[in-house]
Amino acid sequence: MNNSGQDDGSRFQSSGNVSHAENLREVARSHKSQMHGGWDVALDQLLCNFPPPDEHFVGRQAQLAEMIEQMQPGKTVAICGPAGIGKSALAVQVARQIRQIDPERFPDGMLFYSFYAQPDYSLACEYIAAAFGVVATPVPELAVQTVLSGKRALIILDAAELADDYGPILDAQGDCAVLITSRSKEPAARSAWCLDLPPLNGNAAAALLCAWSDRNNCDKHIMQRICDRLGRSPFAIQLAGRYLKNTGERASKYAVWLETAHFNALGCHDGENITRLLERSMAQLSAETQRVLTAAGQFAWTPFSVAALAAALDCDPLIFRSAADELVNYGFLQRRGDHFIMHHALIVDFLRKYCEPEAEIFTRLADYYSDRHSAQNGQWDVVLHEERSQIIAVARACSERRHWQAVLSIYNVVKRYLRNHGFWTDLREILEYARTAAQQIEDDVQEVHCAKALGDMCFSVADYEAARRSYEEARPIYARIGDHLGEAHCTKALGDVYFNLGDYDAASCYYEEARAVYALSGARLGEAHCFKAQGEIALQEERWREAEKLFSAGLQLYRAIHSQYDIAWSHYFLGQVLAAQGQEDEAAESYHAALRLFTAIRQDVQVAMVQEALDSMAPKTD
Repeated sequence: MNNSGQDDGSRFQSSGNVSHAENLREVARSHKSQMHGGWDVALDQLLCNFPPPDEHFVGRQAQLAEMIEQMQPGKTVAICGPAGIGKSALAVQVARQIRQIDPERFPDGMLFYSFYAQPDYSLACEYIAAAFGVVATPVPELAVQTVLSGKRALIILDAAELADDYGPILDAQGDCAVLITSRSKEPAARSAWCLDLPPLNGNAAAALLCAWSDRNNCDKHIMQRICDRLGRSPFAIQLAGRYLKNTGERASKYAVWLETAHFNALGCHDGENITRLLERSMAQLSAETQRVLTAAGQFAWTPFSVAALAAALDCDPLIFRSAADELVNYGFLQRRGDHFIMHHALIVDFLRKYCEPEAEIFTRLADYYSDRHSAQNGQWDVVLHEERSQIIAVARACSERRHWQAVLSIYNVVKRYLRNHGFWTDLREILEYARTAAQQIEDDVQEVHCAKALGDMCFSVADYEAARRSYEEARPIYARIGDHLGEAHCTKALGDVYFNLGDYDAASCYYEEARAVYALSGARLGEAHCFKAQGEIALQEERWREAEKLFSAGLQLYRAIHSQYDIAWSHYFLGQVLAAQGQEDEAAESYHAALRLFTAIRQDVQVAMVQEALDSMAPKTD
């Protein structure tokens, strides 16, 4: 039983039987491709959604070759190592190399998902579904099973040590390959093969520092001294190299600073050492650029637009663009087309720990997204596709800071998109924020809307106890504001909850109560839904005559309001009742009526269901 009064069947929506890769290639052909280093950038972005490759990737050729060989369909492989050692960079290179040399190994595409700052595995499942052009069910395990079935894709799960769970993805991978990166060994337990990624060797580390610092003629001994002090960590070497390039400081002076700054013998794999490197680079920035960097650190670790960050700081986008270019040069930011993203999770951690953002940043962003929604003229879904994670992060920050009106404004501009595109985890989170906000400002209408919507959300994922609580909280608020139909909707929904819990007596009482209100209000659709729901209870309890009477009453109302979908369901249920009473001719007539309607409105799942019922009635022959 569905609390909307309809059986939705499959909640997955796709564009047809054309493969994901074929769809993406067709989109790619419609865009003008840009070539970069022999790589088709447009196709790369559409198929992979990966971070851009490191500008300088050296010293990992042996591991790269080994990983390419190990990365086969149906296999799970892991890369483990400390922060900054280059796990994600290697994973990206593996995918890109396979895509170039053996594109048919994973013909259905490649996906990259990071658990950093978003550890809920449900979000990963929804992301995978969306990447394949499918609207997920509210049950994430079912979503990922459905989209991966019969596919050969490569899925990279980055920062898996932060995930609350990743088992459902591995359970559903089938012929897909999964590449896990993790700072700890635990996520690698289910992998068939694991690479413990070591620091770079001395020569490779020095070559990498020379490349980043643009000093190919520098004293190799000094460069190796610096790299040894940095633990030969690729991320630390990149920070040092960019610093040397932008400041013009002598490498020997930098080496002396490292040796006197009490860097420990383990190099730069710990937070204190990374903090020292970042502080030294940050000290070279102007006050305005530091302000931009601090604000950027508060964004979700996904790409953000120039306009959004300029709005957060209430500054001219041209000023921000200049600051962003400087931050890219120092290695704090990366460009992603017209957007930017923090270069590494360690930078985000540093900024959130040591740099206090301006108090008005998040309310400005809430106003920015609300205004942008009003001005988009139907293009809002495109904006949300790019910046959904940022908007949810803004709502979270506003809730933490008790900016209640800002929370509600964000909720009102994203709720429809999240529901229509199957981002159920984000929807549930922002519903919680919005309900709390409405309670705090005593907005009964908004509060009851959120409570009812949250109940529907919980019902969708079979969290019936949470759904019951939300509906019970909503009912008295509807009564207080005089919305009797809203109260009836909640009463009907409570009936659905108890139906699914198997408490048919309680369910029947709620349906009867709701039906009386619908009848008094002239709400024939709601009244018909209650008749049908009570008929389903009678059907479950084998009270055939009563079930027939209830389904017939509902059918009469559905016909009066021309609800073809529900008319078809009523015919189907009547067919079941009549067949159970041995009235096979009448049952077949009802089934055929249901079959015609479901066929006319293109409900393929229901057509198959009714056809199966008809086949079961066919006379058996020896």
